Amino acid sequence: MWRLRLLKLLVIGWTFLILFWLASLQVLHRKAPRIKFISRVDLPAKRGEIFDRNGKPLAINVPGLMVYQIADSDSVNPKDVLDSLELKVLPKLPEGKLAYLIGYGLPYSAKSDLNLVKGLKIEDFWSRKLIDPAYRSLVGIVGMEGHGLSGVEYALDSLILAGKHGYRYAYRTADGRLMFGVDLPQNPPVDGGDIWLTIDADIQAFCYEQLKMWVESHDALHGMVIVADPNTGELLAVVNYPDNGDYAVTDPYEPGSTFKIVAHSYAYEHKIIHPEDSIDTGEGFIDFKKHRIRDVHPLGKITWRDALVHSSNVATSKLALRLGAHALVDQALKFGFLAPTGVILSGESYSPPRDSIAGWDSVTVAGFSIGQGLLVNGIQMVMAYSAIANGGYLLMPKLIRAYEKDGKIVKTPSRIVVRKVLNRSTDSLLTEILVEVVDSGTGRLARIPNVKVAGKTGTAQKFDKKTGRYSWTRVTGSFIGFFPADEPKYIVYVVIDEPHKGSSYGGYIAAPLFRKIALWLLTRETFRM
Repeated sequence: MWRLRLLKLLVIGWTFLILFWLASLQVLHRKAPRIKFISRVDLPAKRGEIFDRNGKPLAINVPGLMVYQIADSDSVNPKDVLDSLELKVLPKLPEGKLAYLIGYGLPYSAKSDLNLVKGLKIEDFWSRKLIDPAYRSLVGIVGMEGHGLSGVEYALDSLILAGKHGYRYAYRTADGRLMFGVDLPQNPPVDGGDIWLTIDADIQAFCYEQLKMWVESHDALHGMVIVADPNTGELLAVVNYPDNGDYAVTDPYEPGSTFKIVAHSYAYEHKIIHPEDSIDTGEGFIDFKKHRIRDVHPLGKITWRDALVHSSNVATSKLALRLGAHALVDQALKFGFLAPTGVILSGESYSPPRDSIAGWDSVTVAGFSIGQGLLVNGIQMVMAYSAIANGGYLLMPKLIRAYEKDGKIVKTPSRIVVRKVLNRSTDSLLTEILVEVVDSGTGRLARIPNVKVAGKTGTAQKFDKKTGRYSWTRVTGSFIGFFPADEPKYIVYVVIDEPHKGSSYGGYIAAPLFRKIALWLLTRETFRM
């Protein structure tokens, strides 16, 4: 019996000795880890942030998470995990990847919970946050790879915002650990620069809410509002609704009667007409071979001043036939139509000058003068009317007020003059007539008590390819105006596309919204004094 006990004691003793020896190998006599290979580790740059003219954040970086499911792991159902944390599950990547991306831009606060789940790989990541949906179409969005996909985020991605990613090499051990060494090459990241826009966040937000209600209540296809300083070209608000596109830049349209300033300004500038001279518009229409241009109401014999005040298509068409195609196109180019504005946003669209202008027939010339047969964008129209408001100078639209470069703040020029468009006398006369448009003409619903408003209505029928004619059921209504007319501080442009409730005439669908925005701006100015 004692022999059996002795044998047990010997076995237990030898077991302890072996365990002690193994432990000493692992702990007391540990050797340096065996290096398997050298790996490159990317060091992402932090994206520059976007602010309004007063320093209010529009798009910022917030810490977030990217979550992967290990491809060969069956220990977790990712949908159940993320659903329980109220996080969005993304579609799986193609088969064969080492890990499936299942969550992107997830809140950093979820990290501790996710770390408890086996089979998930979690990476820290800077997520882009848009402060308000009012900025979506202008500021744009950033994709999963950290690059801008639209708006300012896209236009200034590589120039300022994105920065430059860095890298660092590290030793990777056999067990997968990384060991950084000073002897290995490294290149630190260069963070992107911040940007300060000319946009006023408060104006942008107010216009967005008002436009949203207006488009929805009139069952319109979409709408656009642009607010600018006509003296500097600074864009104070560029609003689209729905906000899934930048209609102000990328979606050109036939402008209709707001384009009539081209023909009338040329005629006044070259002394071809006088505002008190008369023009006979007959029974309110003018016929061409297969086309008729008509006024909303017959106006008979009127002055040239009233031709613009009451927006006569017939009078403007007759004037265009006297001027000719070359004069009209030249004047349109002087006002900044038919050419890029220079706005920093990508995808600007418009009508370039047509080839063989000399071959234009009468209906083409007449249609061009009343805003048919050409496409403009909202920025072009605002800059053209700003030229009337500021004394006759076409300015480059300004969207960037300052930006960060090499750690320093760089301010952009206060304004850039493209060219002189009108002499002072013509400019003053046009302003006077545009004030009458609001006081007694087609823009009466834009009137503001005790404030002179100069403006013009636009009602543009859309061309129907099926019938070969312009439609009266698909119409774009607009109004553009600046105020106070004597010393303009603001220019506001409202466009409502295809309203299906209420009138589609610019004086009825767009002028009242202009007035609402103008009153808010004036009230805001009063309280800020």
